[in-house]
Amino acid sequence: MNLQKFSNDFPSLVYLVRNNSYPVYSDFTTFLSRLKTYNSFPPSLCQNKYSLSEAGFKYSGTADIVECFCCGLVLQKWTKDDIPFVEHAKWNPKCIFVLLCKGNEFIENVKNEYVKSAHVCDCNQSKS
Repeated sequence: MNLQKFSNDFPSLVYLVRNNSYPVYSDFTTFLSRLKTYNSFPPSLCQNKYSLSEAGFKYSGTADIVECFCCGLVLQKWTKDDIPFVEHAKWNPKCIFVLLCKGNEFIENVKNEYVKSAHVCDCNQSKS
């Protein structure tokens, strides 16, 4: 998706948002609602619950498994060097929440950085 195309065509962006089943978890659309899910998040884990919440993730209640309230992306096995918004864009560059929070340029930069190592999900590919 090219946000520049949509920024000049606001009705197209509205159409895109309205015609997706977003958010997957509408009870967690606010930062505070997501942050509250981290009450049982083990303090020994390397990720920061504030950064995870800011990036759209709610805690699953198990290990370090988190899920995006908007697109439903599930991530786990975090390392101390992982940046939640980067990982979110890397594994689902089509998430509306990431697009609206960080912008198309951020997503394109993440895709360009990681496409060399073939770790970016191309959500437009159909499975045969």
